[in-house]
Amino acid sequence: MGAVGLLHHIEEGHPGLSRESGNPSLQPQPTPPQQQRPPRPTQQRPPLPQLKLPPPPQLQQQRPPPPQLQLPPPQQQLPPPPSQQQQQQQPPPSHQQHPPTPPPSFPATSPDVVNLRPPVVNWVSFLPKQFLRVINPADQEWIAQCLYKATGCLRQEASMNWFLPPDPPKPTNLRPDPMAYFRQRMFLWAPMRMWSIPIKCVQCNSKMHHSEIYPKAREVIDLDSRYYLIGGDYPRCSKCKIPVCPWSTDVLNQLDPAHRNKFPAVFTTQHALDRKCVTFLKPRTVGNSSSYMQQALEEVHSEEWGRRTVEYLSDCTLHSRRTALTQYEPVAYEQPPTYRTLPLAQWFERVHANEILGHLDEMKGVITSTYGRILKLDSTKKITKKLAGDIADSATWMTNVTNECGQLLNCVLTTGEGAGLDELCQGIVKRYKDAGEPEPEIIYVDRDCCSGTGTSPVLSWLRPWKTIVRLDIFHFMRRFTRGLTTEHHPIYGTFCSKMSHCIFEWDQDDFRRLKEAKKSELQKQHAGHAPTEAQVLANISSSELARHCKRRTRGVEETRKLIGDLLESMWELTDTTGLRLINPDSMMNVWETQQKHLTCIQDPPGVELYTKVRSGSKKGDKVLDVFRCGRGSSSVESFHRHQCTFIPGK
Repeated sequence: MGAVGLLHHIEEGHPGLSRESGNPSLQPQPTPPQQQRPPRPTQQRPPLPQLKLPPPPQLQQQRPPPPQLQLPPPQQQLPPPPSQQQQQQQPPPSHQQHPPTPPPSFPATSPDVVNLRPPVVNWVSFLPKQFLRVINPADQEWIAQCLYKATGCLRQEASMNWFLPPDPPKPTNLRPDPMAYFRQRMFLWAPMRMWSIPIKCVQCNSKMHHSEIYPKAREVIDLDSRYYLIGGDYPRCSKCKIPVCPWSTDVLNQLDPAHRNKFPAVFTTQHALDRKCVTFLKPRTVGNSSSYMQQALEEVHSEEWGRRTVEYLSDCTLHSRRTALTQYEPVAYEQPPTYRTLPLAQWFERVHANEILGHLDEMKGVITSTYGRILKLDSTKKITKKLAGDIADSATWMTNVTNECGQLLNCVLTTGEGAGLDELCQGIVKRYKDAGEPEPEIIYVDRDCCSGTGTSPVLSWLRPWKTIVRLDIFHFMRRFTRGLTTEHHPIYGTFCSKMSHCIFEWDQDDFRRLKEAKKSELQKQHAGHAPTEAQVLANISSSELARHCKRRTRGVEETRKLIGDLLESMWELTDTTGLRLINPDSMMNVWETQQKHLTCIQDPPGVELYTKVRSGSKKGDKVLDVFRCGRGSSSVESFHRHQCTFIPGK
């Protein structure tokens, strides 16, 4: 009988058993002294005798109350179990042997008992509270597993930015969860932990350290879905004790361009948009607007939502078929999450503006690094008429300065066409001086080309330049409209065409090559039949002349004679109703004034106004060159029309 059995035997009121004769008194056996164990003998051990246990005592009819258990002192030990008693009754061998020590018995509640079942980890409890308001419940657990360890500590190693959600579970006997089909990706932004980039405090210029995760998460709108943006770094200054947002402008500006371009989103107050979507807002083409962008993204997002909904409903159908034989009642499935609409088109315009402000220094650098051999200065009221609200009457004119390639050098809003341009022009002069660029050869303006004192007002703004100032010929011709009765007269177009012919003449060599190429082209089209001279001239369009032929001004005296002859020939012309084209009194005053500007519209000698764009334009069996003209301010007028589209409204 073991020690535990003996104790239970005593508690039940039975007499104690001795080791041999069943003595009711419990006699503790002294522990023999420990000696050095001799070597094991080589002779065989005699067989063990069988131990005869005494019969158990008979139970009494009336059980006495159990006596109180008196524990033995610590120095004493309980008697060994029967298996050890049997070994003690054996005859001792020739050498001394230590009695075996009984194995310790532990209670069921002992702390040394090993529990093989792993503890349950509440991953969602590790996330900040603000995360729970932004992240969907189906995404909270797997995002927490990506960010934290099982102990609740933040994972310090960060090797990648994008984390994909787990796929929806395969259909089983469990009811499908609709939120598992609408999980979203996660982007982790941790430049300090991932790339070991030092970030400095803007105020004290000391190195900042990162402690924990940024407590705010943002949701970003992508091309076909949405994803979460989480800051893995929370920069803090040890001196200022001021935390900084990991994607603030101060932090992003300290990164090199390669790592800064990895940041994927553009923020507003409430929402964020992926940079791939912002790229579609940059081209200023016909039909591309913020409303079109919003409608296109809405279509793609709704199609992706429909695809995930169909996948969830298909799994629900498969689950209902599997459980049809085992379920007494049909299973009630949850509805898929409702579709979330995108923000309005005005929000996309705001995102585009924020993205441009992020590149403001780069755009200033590009604009201030633009120079030109021929400058064009022109003002317009088309932009200021579209200003509304508090800034409606703040400006009257918009003035632009471009070069011969149509590139913009500067643009300002002023309250007057002449006043306020001094600072603009002096800034351009300083730009040329700092870059070591030579001053322009010629400047085209729409007014203030000459003065009675001999010095043009434009040169007073562009001091100390001595550049040639010329009047734009288009504006010179427009001044003659004040001497006409109306611009809607039937022969108004003929008058303007004749006026242009009085000022310009085509280069004869270029015109001859164009006629030969057009003749060859017509001959191929008509099976080798050579066209006449009149047919060739009739098939040459004005656009072909402008592309392949150069032209020049005729000179002051020839221009004065031709314009005078034109006015005399059209002085008495009328339409079918008898309305005259020219108002005699007004036209006489206009012609007397504009004769002073005939010198201002002539091409300066030694200045090349045409640039060869390319060669290889084939017409028939002839190859022609393509030219671009740098004369006048027509390119600035085209830019004015594009500027009007930047501001909504009419």
